[in-house]
Amino acid sequence: MGFGSALLSRLLSALRYPRLTNDWPGHHPTVGVRRVRLPGSVACQLTYPAAAPSDVAAPYWRSAAVSGMESSMRLPSDTLGHLRRRKHPCAADAIPKRGAFPIVVFSPGLYGSSEMYSQLCASISSFGYIVAALEHEDGSACYADAGDGAIPYKRPPDGFAYGRESVVGFRRPFLDQRLRETESAILALLDKNADGALGEVLAATQERSSVVLTGHSFGGASAVRVSQELGRTRPGAISKLALLDTWAFSLDDATVNRGTSLPTLSIICDAWTTNLELPQLRTLCARSSPSWKSYFAPTTVHQSVSDSSTWTPSFVGRRMGSRGAD
Repeated sequence: MGFGSALLSRLLSALRYPRLTNDWPGHHPTVGVRRVRLPGSVACQLTYPAAAPSDVAAPYWRSAAVSGMESSMRLPSDTLGHLRRRKHPCAADAIPKRGAFPIVVFSPGLYGSSEMYSQLCASISSFGYIVAALEHEDGSACYADAGDGAIPYKRPPDGFAYGRESVVGFRRPFLDQRLRETESAILALLDKNADGALGEVLAATQERSSVVLTGHSFGGASAVRVSQELGRTRPGAISKLALLDTWAFSLDDATVNRGTSLPTLSIICDAWTTNLELPQLRTLCARSSPSWKSYFAPTTVHQSVSDSSTWTPSFVGRRMGSRGAD
């Protein structure tokens, strides 16, 4: 089993999977990437408009993060080895372009490391944004580098009975930690005295008064919770929300019923429209400000916004549920 998986991974490498692109849709043709640890917070992957291409070839996924993904998904070793053998689609350590680039803070979903949404984040950056994809250390990521050690994925306990009450109870500590991490990350990104690699990227933009907060799935739920709390304690720190397949089922009733007061864009995949856990998202929408706008993307699935849709041929991705109909 392990040998066969490793052989398949090498075949996918030979066929140049993942099929990553650097032909970005925005008007900034070169997107830079850096990994930094935000002062007082977590590590993140920064993507940003770059002034020129870079000769530095960085790995697409860190080797330890690939191993963490295999372990968290209980896959044989090197099943995903083609991820660590691929180079990053962005220009590593490229010189930042100067401009009025708003800052976007991205919160990944369950299993998501900071690399999981590289294509999405880079595409956003190509339209003129600095995007910080956080690597949460709450145990919801397949791998997180805490600086002094790795944090593995934390599974529900044996005998866990899946349901609304049990999910809310189990995920509450995760959301509490994500709240602290995201708040400190936002403060670090808005700090006009930031230095080092982070400071060099942030110094290139004049838009340092607030951030756009976005997230996918559990990251969308995190973004809702963070926006409510920071709206009370640090008003103005978040200007807008962009939510992708928000897993509102993991939020308690008080949070869902409170809604959001910020201008919010909510996009759900085609498959999410028939999700049995959709009622909580509908309630969240109904209790939010009139500036909440909802859309759905035809022929898409929950993983369509993540890079996993590029890891295998399309027919394999469709069978695995990581890719929608072409």
